[in-house]
Amino acid sequence: MIKKRLSNLRLQDEIKFFTALIMVLVIIFQLIIYAYYHVSSESQKEYIHESINVMMNETIASQLNTLDKYQQLMLHHECLPVFLNNTDDSNAHFELENMIYTLQQISDTTLYGVVFDGNGSMHKLSPNISETKSSEIKKVYEEYKKRTNPTQYFFFALPESTYREIYFLTFANITENIYETASVRSLGTLCIFLQVSTDTLLDDYSIAKNAKFYLNDGSRTMLMFDRGNTSESIFEINNIRISNTNWYMNGIVNYSSLFPNLNQVLILIFLETFLAYLSLWLLNKCIRLRMINPFNDTKKYIEQLSISQLFKPLSVRGNKDINEFASNINNMVIRNKKLANSVLLKQQRLYEAEHLRDTATLYALQNQVNPHFMYNIFELIRSIAVVDGNLQIETIVTCVSKLLRYNLKNDTIVTVKDEYEITKMYIRIMRIKYGDAFDIEYNIPDELLGVPVMKMLFQPVLENSFNHGFVRRTDKFRLSITASASDSEILFVFRDNGLGIKKERLDEIKKSLGKRISDGEKQIGLANLDQRLNMCYGTEKYFFEITSKPDEYTETRIKILK
Repeated sequence: MIKKRLSNLRLQDEIKFFTALIMVLVIIFQLIIYAYYHVSSESQKEYIHESINVMMNETIASQLNTLDKYQQLMLHHECLPVFLNNTDDSNAHFELENMIYTLQQISDTTLYGVVFDGNGSMHKLSPNISETKSSEIKKVYEEYKKRTNPTQYFFFALPESTYREIYFLTFANITENIYETASVRSLGTLCIFLQVSTDTLLDDYSIAKNAKFYLNDGSRTMLMFDRGNTSESIFEINNIRISNTNWYMNGIVNYSSLFPNLNQVLILIFLETFLAYLSLWLLNKCIRLRMINPFNDTKKYIEQLSISQLFKPLSVRGNKDINEFASNINNMVIRNKKLANSVLLKQQRLYEAEHLRDTATLYALQNQVNPHFMYNIFELIRSIAVVDGNLQIETIVTCVSKLLRYNLKNDTIVTVKDEYEITKMYIRIMRIKYGDAFDIEYNIPDELLGVPVMKMLFQPVLENSFNHGFVRRTDKFRLSITASASDSEILFVFRDNGLGIKKERLDEIKKSLGKRISDGEKQIGLANLDQRLNMCYGTEKYFFEITSKPDEYTETRIKILK
C-alpha cells in the first residue's frame, strides 16, 4: 500500500519534468555541435580543394616555364645540330654538357639533358644520369613517339628513390634546313628534365600533413606526395587539372586537416557537459530537499526504533504527501506497539501452562515482532536509494528484507541450502560495513545442501564472531563454515581467527548454554540458538560446543544426530 501511495506522489511529476528538460538541453547542444561540425567540414573541404588547385598549378607551372626557357636556350645552341650530325664530335658534346651545367648553376636547380639521334639512340648531355634514370627516360621517349597528339610535357619517378623526387620532362624535335632542296630534315629529339622535390609542390603543411596525391596524364599514374596517416577518415580530391598540360591530380586528405582549431569544438563539448552537469546538480538538489532528506529522516527513525524501542512519533519536513506518509508510519508504529504488547501478554499467559510452554517460547524467539509494514518501508527505502544512486543502502535494505522474510517464515525446518543462501545475504551486509577486512570460506559439499536443519542456524554464530571476535589488523579476519556428515550425524564447524575468548568469559558462556531464557531477558545470541536447538531436536539429539584461545581463534561446533 505504501509503495502504491509513493508512486502517486506529485514529486514524481517534478522529477519527470526536470529530467525531460535536461534531455532537451542536451539534444539542443548536440544539434548545435553537429551543425557547426557539418558547416565547418564542408567549408574546409572547399578551402582545401581550392588551395591545392592553386598551389599545384602555380608550382608546376613555374617548373614547366623553367623547362621551356632552358629548352629554347638549348635549341638555339649552335653545337646541337653539329653533334647530331656527328655524335663522335667530342668538342660539340663538351660544349653541350657545359651549357647544361651553366644553366644548372644559374637556376640553382637539378637540370639534366639528353638527345636522341635519328636512329633513336640516346646520348647524355649530363654526366650524372644513372642507368635507372636513363631507362625511365627511354620509356617516356617511346611513349612520346607513339602518341598521335604528342604533348610537350611528361613526368616520371624513380621506384627505388628514398626521397620522393619526381622529374618533369619536355621534348622538342631538332631539325635542319636544306636550302638546296628547300626542305627540312629531322636530326633528332632534345629532352630537358628537372628534378623536383615534392616538398616544394605543397608548401602548406597544415593542408598536406596527412595527405596522399597522385599525378596522371592518361597513360601513367605516379605517387607524387605521401605524408602522414591517411588510414583514418578521409575525403577525396578528384581531377584537379594542371594548366597547359593534359595532367590531372587526384588524392586523399585526412579529416584531421579540416579542423586545425579543434579547440573550438572541445570548448563547445565542455560547455555542453558543464551545463548538463549543472542541470543534474540542480535536479539532485531539488530531489534531495523535497524528497530524499525526509525519507533519510524516516530511515534514521526506523533504525533508532529498532535499537531503542522508543515509540516516539516521526516528524519530518516535507510537503503534504510526505507529511501524510509520516502520519501513516506513526499510526502503524502505534498499532505495532499494541500488537507487541498483546503478543507479550499472550506469551506470559501461555508460559504459565506447562503443556504449551515450549511451543510458545520457540515462537517468541523466532517471531518476537512480526511487523508486516516493514516490508513496504524497506522497499520504499530501496527505491529512494536507487533514485539517489546509493547502491550501498539499496544492498543493505534488500539483504535485511530477505533476512526478515526468511526469519518470519512459519517453517521451523529448512534445508542447508536455505541457510547457506541467507548467510550470504548477511555477509553482503557485513562486506559493506567492513569492506575487504575479512574473508569467509564455505566448505559445504553439494550432497549436503538438501539436508534438513533448523532455521537461523548459521547467522547467529557468524554474528557472534563479528561482534566479539573481529579486529582490524595486518592480516585479514578469516571465517570458515565447514559441513560434514556420516550415517548417524551431521556436523557444522564455525571458526574464526579473531580475538578469541578469555577462559573466565568462556566458562560463563558455557554455563549459560542449556539455561532457559525468560521473557524479560534480552540475550538473543548463542544462548538463544542453544535453546532453539533444544526445543527443535531435544537434549539428546544435538551437541553445542565452543572452544577458543585468546588472540588466536574461536571454534563453534554444532552436531545434530539423525
